[in-house]
Amino acid sequence: MGLWMYLFNQDEWNYLYGNCSYKTPAQWNADGTPEVPVGIIYTAIGIICWVTYIPFLIVMAKKEFIQHSCYKLMFLLGVIDMIVLPFNAIIGGINCARGSHFCTNPRFNYIVGVIGTSLWYGGSMTCILLAFDRFFEMCFPKAAKKVFGGKMIYVWLAAPIIYILWSFTQVPLVYSIVHHAFFFDPFAGSPGFESDRFLSTFHTVHNMIVITCIGGVYMTLVITLTIRYKVYNNQAISKFQLLLTAQSLCICVEMVVAAVIYVYMQYFPISDAFVIIAHVCWICVHGDTPIVYFALNESLRKGVFRLVFKFKLNRTTTNINHAHLKSIRSSGLYATKNSVVPATSNEQQGPAES
Repeated sequence: MGLWMYLFNQDEWNYLYGNCSYKTPAQWNADGTPEVPVGIIYTAIGIICWVTYIPFLIVMAKKEFIQHSCYKLMFLLGVIDMIVLPFNAIIGGINCARGSHFCTNPRFNYIVGVIGTSLWYGGSMTCILLAFDRFFEMCFPKAAKKVFGGKMIYVWLAAPIIYILWSFTQVPLVYSIVHHAFFFDPFAGSPGFESDRFLSTFHTVHNMIVITCIGGVYMTLVITLTIRYKVYNNQAISKFQLLLTAQSLCICVEMVVAAVIYVYMQYFPISDAFVIIAHVCWICVHGDTPIVYFALNESLRKGVFRLVFKFKLNRTTTNINHAHLKSIRSSGLYATKNSVVPATSNEQQGPAES
């Protein structure tokens, strides 16, 4: 299944998705309806979030941030998010607005689905690692240095990447023109073509692990911190660590919500409005992280402000310099090698007559 099946086993791929040949593209498009407002919402969210993410990743890559294990994990998560957004938000939004069925361009839509689904797996695994990083850092700081410190962090960073490559073997979610979201069955809502052979047990198991791990780790963390504060009156945890944990919790909680909804909607009928909300949740899982950083991370927020205003200041200074140079040239001044000097009166009048 997945990308490897598409690349190396075309016979199986044609068997699973060959029903596209039973209708013309126009007939497949007639199974659903274009939803221009919804498509615009998907695309707009994707573009805005993608652009907003850029300065945060630039700032996060600086030494003062990237030296911490949690920022390394958040940086990887940011890279994954920025790769996902063009596929699940922008291309998905365009298909929604145009009313394009999977079968109008099955190979392209399949690749879009493979990338979006596999990076969901990699992103949610990174969130699990981030949850464990916060748990160890807050509860067992000495152990955290051994588990996530030094070169060990690069082992953990490699794990989601390897997981993404392996998940290319799994059946992907693809856009459904009928429900205006991503389903495993590209023929969902087309009577006579729907099939349960596209259902993914792997996706269900993965999402249940996400729900269990993230929910369990953060619940344990909250209980542990509560006991420390209420029972032992331990105030040793810094504000910096608390804010990092809070932002990690915000990032990961919405991933749990999206995981629950997407598992449910693959097996049980729900209204199209709820399906659209579910897809917006998936987009926001990968897109609204900069909002969390802006609200809860003062250091990142200040770094982004410095980056943005420095860029504007540099552009303004460059424009002023260009305008100044232009005014110098137009006023009869010329430049020597090291300075700008005025032209002499003879030079301004021209050569003397002989």
